[in-house]
Amino acid sequence: MGDRLAEFQQATFAHLVDACCGVLVVLSPQFWTRDFSPGNDHLVFVSGENDGMESGIGNYLRVYFPDDWPDDDRYVFNWATLKDEADPFETIDYCGKAPTPAISGQLVAPW
Repeated sequence: MGDRLAEFQQATFAHLVDACCGVLVVLSPQFWTRDFSPGNDHLVFVSGENDGMESGIGNYLRVYFPDDWPDDDRYVFNWATLKDEADPFETIDYCGKAPTPAISGQLVAPW
């Protein structure tokens, strides 16, 4: 772990933006635009942006979700099927052999 005081000059706004974008890149493929916040639901009219992007989680940044990925490159996930399994989550042994996929098939994205 680095010394925060000695490396404080590295704490720039650009690094903050990079970190926020990185988190959005990691979360968006997993959760699309859903933020699972406990807030109230609102009905809002917004003029449509025509830039091919959608508002990301939290509505702070815009994300382009590609629509041309081959089915073989997509996740395999169907919670309606998995929720009734005794152990629906794959365990990954990062120090041992490669994991055996717990699920087979293709992901059908909710969007």
